[in-house]
Amino acid sequence: MYGSLAEADIYFDDNDLSETWDTFSDTQKIKALNLATKQIDRFPLHGEKYDDTQDNEFPRLYYNDGYKYYWNNNKDTGIIEVPENIKEATYIQAKFLLEYKDSNRIKAQKEGVTSLSVGSTSESYNLTKLGVIQNLNRASYNIITRYLLRFV
Repeated sequence: MYGSLAEADIYFDDNDLSETWDTFSDTQKIKALNLATKQIDRFPLHGEKYDDTQDNEFPRLYYNDGYKYYWNNNKDTGIIEVPENIKEATYIQAKFLLEYKDSNRIKAQKEGVTSLSVGSTSESYNLTKLGVIQNLNRASYNIITRYLLRFV
């Protein structure tokens, strides 16, 4: 997983977002963090894994004009790390998964339902407007866009 449970807890505390995050068990949080990591890794990403044997897609390296670059080379330690904003996207996505996993609306949308009518009431769904892009919430997606492979 990108980051750790302890880092996620600190992130939500520091950003005054821990109220709902703290209602979930550590087991639920870890499962959500692992799933969020997998969801981020499913996107087509620029560059390649830093090490072919690593489980996840980050840390990554890329080439520009024949030079090798790393997405996050800690200038203080020289250690190649997972970028902090990838960790942040993971935390935000994990919280989204926990908060909305039981939502009937989200479940219906994932199953391809575009509208629903009950009596005189009806709803239409547009996942892009809802803020879900390939199962990733819009906030997390916006964070990872700089790492996405661009097609011309």
